[in-house]
Amino acid sequence: QSLALKETGKAYFRRSKAYAQMKDFESAEKDLRKAIELMPDMAKSLENEIKKVKQLEKQWDQKEKKRMGGFLNKEAEKQENPKPETEEISEGAKIEEIKDQKDFNKCTNYQATDYLFQLS
Repeated sequence: QSLALKETGKAYFRRSKAYAQMKDFESAEKDLRKAIELMPDMAKSLENEIKKVKQLEKQWDQKEKKRMGGFLNKEAEKQENPKPETEEISEGAKIEEIKDQKDFNKCTNYQATDYLFQLS
C-alpha cells in the first residue's frame, strides 16, 4: 500500500525482504534493484542484500533437490524400465501347486518355508 502512495527505496527494500521470506527470490531481487535506483547512496548495502537473496535462493534450491531425493529421476527410470507384472499365488495355495522355480518366486514366505521343509 505504501508503494501505491509514494515510491520509496525503503518501501521497495522492505517488500524485497517479504518476497525473500516467501521464497519469491526473483521479485525480491527486482525490488532491491528498484531500491538502488531510488537510493543510489545505499547502492553498496543493497548490492550486498542482492547477494544475500541469491545465496538464499541457492540454499533453497539445494534443499528442494535434497527433499525431492531424485524423485523425478526415479519416476523417469520407472517409465523407461517398467517391472513386469507377475501373478500372486493365493495364501491358500497348496504346496503341490508350487512346482517350478517361477511359481516358487511368487509364493509367500510361509509357503516357501513349508515347501523347503518338505524337500528336506
